[in-house]
Amino acid sequence: IVDTSIRHYMMVLIVFVISLLMLYVKKVNIHRVSIGSIGLSFTLFVTMPFWAGYNVLGLVGWFILGVLYSIVFVTNILGITKKFDEINLVTAFSLYLLGCCAGYYCGYITIDTSEDTLGENGFLISICFVLLSLLIYYVYLFRKYKLSQ
Repeated sequence: IVDTSIRHYMMVLIVFVISLLMLYVKKVNIHRVSIGSIGLSFTLFVTMPFWAGYNVLGLVGWFILGVLYSIVFVTNILGITKKFDEINLVTAFSLYLLGCCAGYYCGYITIDTSEDTLGENGFLISICFVLLSLLIYYVYLFRKYKLSQ
């Protein structure tokens, strides 16, 4: 269990790191950055039983996961702003946030029921399955629409 003051420092550090990475993300292909972040977070969740039990490794692992998910969020927002404008942008943001809320609620339900049905590691299994399917979907879209430019 992490002390609450450390959690606050981690959040401030995540915001600081993301602010610095925003300068870099604008210069590269945001789709590749998003795919890389999802792939790295999938790897971290698969290896979680090995690093989560240690204090320092656990803090570093959760910090990296926070940074990776913040990068995914930022790249999605940048992708939406490049594709839409004016009222369509507001609608796209609203739908994106609605999708985020629905995903959060579905994740809560999954956590609540997965430990009863899948056992102790049911939470990790469900997260890894969702991340793997999201990664496959993003790679499919990346290749189908030739987003490498």
